[in-house]
Amino acid sequence: EANELVLYAQRGWRYDFTSQPMRIKIGEGISGTVVRTGDVLVTGDVSQDERLYVPAFVQEGIKAMALVPMRARGRVIGVLSVMSRSQYQFSKGEVSVLQVIADQVGLALDNALLVDSIRAQQGRIEAILHATADAIIATDENGNINLVNQAAEALFGLRTEEILKTPLREAVFLPQIKDRLGTAMRHS
Repeated sequence: EANELVLYAQRGWRYDFTSQPMRIKIGEGISGTVVRTGDVLVTGDVSQDERLYVPAFVQEGIKAMALVPMRARGRVIGVLSVMSRSQYQFSKGEVSVLQVIADQVGLALDNALLVDSIRAQQGRIEAILHATADAIIATDENGNINLVNQAAEALFGLRTEEILKTPLREAVFLPQIKDRLGTAMRHS
């Protein structure tokens, strides 16, 4: 996906799973099952688990796992995995805490994706506005100038940094615009 943010972190592993990240299809393996179903999955010893997709977990000696879906805006966007090399039974309380943590991480990741997407869209829009030959001066909802394209800078002899955040009604170039509009209207 174009808007894909991938976060890898690990602690306490013998092998490095972050330099060569795992890609697991939805529905494949234990993690893929959690993404597909949206349900928490708790296992014991993974060495005999047919659902296991990452054989290195057997080499790590994983004896218990809790895999919790990370959700954002009603969909699963990842999996938080907690594993133990000792036999361990995750309690309902621990799983509940893990779900809260997973959802917070999911929201944070989703927000990062949204910010990245908005910045990319804003960059494309600004490129179009600056490429056009039409003079464009835009304001925010309060009437303060928040964009001046290159054509407007050239036409009115403006420096964007000098007029940004200035209320349009107080802009020093308004007389020039009124004069040019008046001239244009007289010749039409």
